Amino acid sequence: MRILAVVSFFPLPENHGDALRRMMLLDALALMGKLHVLAVLRDSTTPEDVVALRSRLEGHLVEVFRPDRSRNLDKLMFALRTGAPPWMGRQWSAELDARIKSLSSDTYDAALWIGEPSGLYARGDLAARSLWDKSNVLSASTRASAREARGTLRYFERLANFRLSRAFEMRTLANIDEVWVTSGPEADRLEQETGRQASAVVRSMIKLEPHRANTNSSSRDLVWMSTLSYQPNWTGLLRLLDAADDLLVSRGYTLRVVGGGASAAQIEKLSTYRSVKFLGFVEDLAEAFDGVRCALVPVWSGAGVKLKTLTFTSWGVPIAATSTAIEGLPAEIAAYVSDDARDLVLNALTMTSEELDNAAVRASAIVESELGYESFARDVEQALDRTYVDERGRES
Repeated sequence: MRILAVVSFFPLPENHGDALRRMMLLDALALMGKLHVLAVLRDSTTPEDVVALRSRLEGHLVEVFRPDRSRNLDKLMFALRTGAPPWMGRQWSAELDARIKSLSSDTYDAALWIGEPSGLYARGDLAARSLWDKSNVLSASTRASAREARGTLRYFERLANFRLSRAFEMRTLANIDEVWVTSGPEADRLEQETGRQASAVVRSMIKLEPHRANTNSSSRDLVWMSTLSYQPNWTGLLRLLDAADDLLVSRGYTLRVVGGGASAAQIEKLSTYRSVKFLGFVEDLAEAFDGVRCALVPVWSGAGVKLKTLTFTSWGVPIAATSTAIEGLPAEIAAYVSDDARDLVLNALTMTSEELDNAAVRASAIVESELGYESFARDVEQALDRTYVDERGRES
């Protein structure tokens, strides 16, 4: 099978949830046919990252493109020109768009548009089979974000983002034959919001590495980890701290906040919470997780399987999580589940060492048996290996 894969978020290094899923998809696709990758560089991408990607996908064609920074500098103009949410401007490359338009319409058996912004480049006439791997049903997540907005100005800003996101999503779906989503609830949201049925659920999973965190169930350190620039992550963290900062402090606990993308305003805001120890981006997760009692995963909105949840459990860190944080996963993967922020923290502090240790062992077993790379590659193969007959009667 000849496969075109368009990736608008560069997949290396794998230090971000988006990068983890995109790289796993490329690894799996490379086993299933001749792969042609068109990838947009991040601002932080190094020449070594590009070399590493080409080496990892040896034998396959990898082309890279710089984002169109002139559009990134003017998010409003980008939104007006494209009718897409402003944040997607960071993953737009006019050069890549021109490259896709230069491709012959019958060169590929399948074209996979990986991630939401890759829909900017989607063309319905490019391949016999066009698939969109959706990490997020934007209509649902941006609607929820607008409901959670604090203040009138923020509400209208998020309402505008919802309308742009919905219009973009519907336009892109019109050019797509099949849609992959990351969980059963996401498939339901897709149908409810757009009337479109998902052709496959390809859950996010994680490559298992031979490492384990040095946790300590009697410790007074807890950890939170996410990309701080992603609004649902930030909103969830604030909701947790507003509800339970005093509880953490009164009992002598510290919450390590780990993650890149924090703005100066966010760092200043975090400094107002007495329980927080802000670490920012940490290169070595072993260091970030060393000696912690457990992880808190407070997410009340967002889409599909959360890679932060899988990362904690694959490292053997027990988690106390909201129901959204374990969407698409067995409930037993968490030591405790609650959608009440204060209750979540209280139980994280009062669970016994035996409960926490047993939860970590249980979660690791679930990840190893159900949520590793072999399972992911099998799901991708099953989703891709559906007989499809195009208008010329050719099966792929």
